[in-house]
Amino acid sequence: SLVISMPPATFSEVLRCLDPKHFVGRYQELHKELSPRLVKKLGPSEAINLQGGYYKFCILFLDHVKSILEARQWEYPSTLSDYKYLLRCARATGNPDLAEYVWTRLTARKEDDKVTPELPSPDVDCYNSYLWIKCWNDTTNPLLRFRLRVIPENFAPRAWENSPYTLKGHQVGGSSGIRAQVALHFRNMVEAGISGNEETFCLMMVSNAREGEMSAVASILRRVWNIDVQQLLTSNDSELSPPKSYGRHSPFYPTGMLLYSIAHAFGINNQIPAALRLIDYISGQYSIPIPTNVWNELLMWTFVISMRPHTRRRHGEPVNTGKEIGQLPPEAVTSLWDTMISKPYNVKPTLEMYNRLIINLHHRKRYGEMQIRMEEARRVLKDGVRKLSHMQGIYNATTRRPSPAHLAERRMRDLILARLRVRRNRKYAERWVRLLIIQGSQSLKYAEGWSDQNLPNIFKNWSLFLPDKLRYPIRSGEVSF
Repeated sequence: SLVISMPPATFSEVLRCLDPKHFVGRYQELHKELSPRLVKKLGPSEAINLQGGYYKFCILFLDHVKSILEARQWEYPSTLSDYKYLLRCARATGNPDLAEYVWTRLTARKEDDKVTPELPSPDVDCYNSYLWIKCWNDTTNPLLRFRLRVIPENFAPRAWENSPYTLKGHQVGGSSGIRAQVALHFRNMVEAGISGNEETFCLMMVSNAREGEMSAVASILRRVWNIDVQQLLTSNDSELSPPKSYGRHSPFYPTGMLLYSIAHAFGINNQIPAALRLIDYISGQYSIPIPTNVWNELLMWTFVISMRPHTRRRHGEPVNTGKEIGQLPPEAVTSLWDTMISKPYNVKPTLEMYNRLIINLHHRKRYGEMQIRMEEARRVLKDGVRKLSHMQGIYNATTRRPSPAHLAERRMRDLILARLRVRRNRKYAERWVRLLIIQGSQSLKYAEGWSDQNLPNIFKNWSLFLPDKLRYPIRSGEVSF
């Protein structure tokens, strides 16, 4: 009753303090790094389980927020601030149903209705949050986000009336396609006299890229930032027209958001060299550093596109999956890695990045270099363990003496997240060790020193990550334990 009777201004301030990023934002970022296979490896932990834990918490969180706002309707109509909060919640949890519910209520009005505090109209933040759900909702679900590459195997079923579950994130083609949907709402936004910003046009680029319309992506870059993609890819910087100049505080001044959108748009369309050229150019022209998440996106799609495709057959005939489109040599992953860790970028790779590099080296049977990178990655893993131990100590100290309840709860959330990250990192390392021993022995069992020198050293140095059961070949037979 207290929450329901609060004046609108006070209630809006309370909602601001309950921003969903404090509850689910960091978990969403971690869950984006988990594949379905890794989720199974991590076991039935409530913090990971796709039917419970994080996802269950998101549902409960949204149900509580929605019920509170609906109850307040009896006393106070929802304000624009309330609607924006709900859209942020939908965005943070990847919930398209809530976004549609909020958008329908926010835009339901008669033609002669005037905009008032009791009958608000969406602003640019509302439009961006709503379009974000349409463009990026796939990335919040591990069953969907690995099927975003624009190739026949993924693209064609999205146009079906009933597409497979792993491709249900968005549709393509026609009025129900993601490109048409985003374009429709952008037109409504323009007709309402609302100016877009960097995020708006980034979302337009992503929606076009999901349908393979890269000419439309190039058109947006040219119109908004005066960046001619075709000329950029075929000319030297000295021959190019300068990009459009914006003040640092302009809503169109590029940030890491534009760089990430370019990495994703060109990455899913199998155009990694173009993505690298564009990102490097924009970063230099506007003096903006390239964030780690942009390098991670580039590395992920380079890893995917450089994998040797397997021929699938149906009724004895090869199936056109399109996985050979834009095919990069396997060495492309190492080349990108060497670029990003060197000057002027000096990126500090995450365990997720190391995982892609090490798996790539395994595919290439570069077991010597694989061991070197594993040792580098172990230092990052140990750093995470040290941070976890530090957090555990802080939490223990908090519970031993009288402390505010919110402080203990926040530190517990930090601790749970750190534990989950360390568990994920350990699973990475366990997989590397298993592949190195089993597959390395398959390739190197007759190599000088592998069975009698290298393997014993691997067992000694990586004893904490050895599987319970293991079988691998050696020169004189097979070892099993």
